[in-house]
Amino acid sequence: MVQQRLTDLVEQMDALRTRNRSIAAAMADVRSSSALVGELTQLLPSEMVLERFQVEGSRLSVDGTVLQPNGLRTINAFLLQLAQSSLFDPKKVQLEKAEVNATSGDLASVMRFSLNAAFRGDAAVLTRPRLDLLGASGLATRMRFLESEQLLP
Repeated sequence: MVQQRLTDLVEQMDALRTRNRSIAAAMADVRSSSALVGELTQLLPSEMVLERFQVEGSRLSVDGTVLQPNGLRTINAFLLQLAQSSLFDPKKVQLEKAEVNATSGDLASVMRFSLNAAFRGDAAVLTRPRLDLLGASGLATRMRFLESEQLLP
């Protein structure tokens, strides 16, 4: 009877430990945090405007515009920067489309683009040392606490 009770308690503790680690991992996820916004802000070329960015599961979708005549070169530079980021899988940063919208008069033409980037599976771990630099100091504080409680890998 005592042995069974002890076994039950150990199983409950293991279940709670697993649940706590799961919650901690969700809190450490950088896909929906200010770290993502900070990273995009740092990488964004001055000639480029992001009109929409959305996280869907483990993928970031971006729509934007860039000034011509060097729009494609600017987009390519941005793609290379994303591929070098600790947030994204370098093999899964892809331009979906780019098209020039011709304008009349003296206004400069712009190129519209859409791209996708898959988050790295280990993005949270790799980005953790840079959270303060990305402007995610609240997340950085939470991560230090979770690490001190040994809830993160």
